[in-house]
Amino acid sequence: MKFPIITTLLLLLSTINIYSQKLNCQDFRTGKFELIDELNQQKYIYERFKNFQTEETFDMKTGKVFEEKGYYILTWINDCEYNLKLDTT
Repeated sequence: MKFPIITTLLLLLSTINIYSQKLNCQDFRTGKFELIDELNQQKYIYERFKNFQTEETFDMKTGKVFEEKGYYILTWINDCEYNLKLDTT
């Protein structure tokens, strides 16, 4: 009885390990990212460049822009942490 349970657990663990993604902070330093807020039916689009970031918010029901595009100055503290400051210019 224990053999099938142990075998199943081992197969499950090996499958999880095969399909797991190895991500590091460098993957998120630049690029375009999307965040979905299902509760408020909003979609956020972040576009990150070396020293700045833009953000847009969309209403998922209408597809229209919910907020004007925000521009932020991006200052990296280390490989994984950063500060954002609203660029009002």
